[in-house]
Amino acid sequence: MNIQDILKVLFWILIVSGTVYFFTKSVKRALQVAGGLALFEIYNSLYDIVLWPIIQGYFGGKGALVLTVFALILNFIMLKWYQKCQIDWLGITVTDEMIKKSEKARLAYSASEGVKKLKLAIPVYGFWIIEKAITIRIIPFLVLSVYQDSFVATAFYLHRKNGSVKVGLKNEDYIVFVLSTLFSCFVWTLFTEWITLPAFKSMWQTFIG
Repeated sequence: MNIQDILKVLFWILIVSGTVYFFTKSVKRALQVAGGLALFEIYNSLYDIVLWPIIQGYFGGKGALVLTVFALILNFIMLKWYQKCQIDWLGITVTDEMIKKSEKARLAYSASEGVKKLKLAIPVYGFWIIEKAITIRIIPFLVLSVYQDSFVATAFYLHRKNGSVKVGLKNEDYIVFVLSTLFSCFVWTLFTEWITLPAFKSMWQTFIG
């Protein structure tokens, strides 16, 4: 894990916690999200950036398959634990405030005229894009599966579907979780094979070989 990876994690935490504060104006919620994500990203980075390349580099496809099975187990345990938590440290509930903000912006735009209407056009369009990115389920599913993992993708899916993450999982929810895990691990296996391992081998040959 290099300085670039650390900066990416810090940037992600800053973006999410900053978004939570912007829409909720709650320092407490922003700090909860920042702290929760920091711990989660440490765990995630150790698994994906440290352990995964080592296992896949040594054992190949079989290693990646074993890691996928462990990802299914660990992410499911984390999802069930998150469902029992009273703290939304992922910041998922902020999407409710974002959609409400989008609806208010549309109402203000409809009721305005002239220059005011023109000024509201860009914010309204921006909120419309955000709302679609949140409510069209395939978008957060793909993005969160790739850039986070199946735990985050499924938790987000459950909240948008039920209005709460705490609702018990149904058969379709288990399917979403499994598909997210398989998709996420498949993408990460390809990334490790095509990007991470060649980069490591190149560095090894440059500095050692």
